Amino acid sequence: MVRFTAVFLLAFVLACKTTGQEPQCGTVIGTYKLVNAHSNGADTGTLASCQMPPKVIVDPAGAQSSAGEDGYQYQCVEFVRRFYREAVCSQKPCRVPPSQWYGKYVGYGNAQDFYPHAQAFGLVSFPNGATVPPSVDDIIGFSTAAGDLGHVAIVQRIDTSACVGTSFAQFTVELIEQNTSRPHQLTGQCQRQAAGNYTYTLIPRSLPIQGWLRVPSASQLSFTRSDLAMTDQPIQVALADLNHDNKLDLLVAEPNGNAVLRLLGNGDGTFRNIGALSYPGEAMAVGDFDGDGNVDVAVATFFFRWADTDLPRKWRRYFCVRPASANRWWDTNLDVCNRYQSRRSS
Repeated sequence: MVRFTAVFLLAFVLACKTTGQEPQCGTVIGTYKLVNAHSNGADTGTLASCQMPPKVIVDPAGAQSSAGEDGYQYQCVEFVRRFYREAVCSQKPCRVPPSQWYGKYVGYGNAQDFYPHAQAFGLVSFPNGATVPPSVDDIIGFSTAAGDLGHVAIVQRIDTSACVGTSFAQFTVELIEQNTSRPHQLTGQCQRQAAGNYTYTLIPRSLPIQGWLRVPSASQLSFTRSDLAMTDQPIQVALADLNHDNKLDLLVAEPNGNAVLRLLGNGDGTFRNIGALSYPGEAMAVGDFDGDGNVDVAVATFFFRWADTDLPRKWRRYFCVRPASANRWWDTNLDVCNRYQSRRSS
């Protein structure tokens, strides 16, 4: 009776479970590019995993969870991560590997998060109704309804040839997915615009459709300018996770202002200034120099001095500073090396 109540509540939250007998837990319900999709059994449409006993993994902090390498089995997100890890990112470079498509890495991890935060996953997004049609391997993003966590699915087959030469046509998108009892397909509509191009719209089967996502091609890479206020003339930028929140932060050297600015990243391309270190740095290097797990910063300061030895007019020296250690130079400790250049006046 307790288990029935839990399943009922979860089904209410997700609002995507339908009536009917589900395949047995773990049954292969589809295969695409050698990657299997599995049934979540009686837990289909819920937040629970039907795998019993659960597969327990232990994270670096010692916490245990019943999740596999790609997340809770057999949720929709688990299949999307696994498919991209095995079939997509193994064939082309992915800026953010699927192994990091978790909240602790990119700040997001639920199905509803993929489309609105595509950039965090290293993907490009196209809204439902875009002039770019869905394609095989795309991730279809479904938004939330009735307090659920959304849904994601993979495009397995699509044919938009019916759109060519017509003002309006329909097409079918076949999906491969987990944790839903809905038919694994969508109906799409293409409509020619005045400019001669087409818009492509997928008709929802239950949850609203946000759009589709994919790994960007070289022609789809784009950058957005974001200006940050500086107190003086910046000369160098270094990237590091300064506060262990799995988001990249910035260190900016401003030698004229005698400062190294610290800007903590928000994970969405914006930063907040938390103050400066009082070092007139010309150059910086970051790393864990003392092995305590925290980011250290090496700052080089440039200054002039007269040479008092009979050296050539132009000379250079290289020197290294390293943590106190009895180890030899070929150990695995980080070292800081600098090239010193000076000119002797005649």
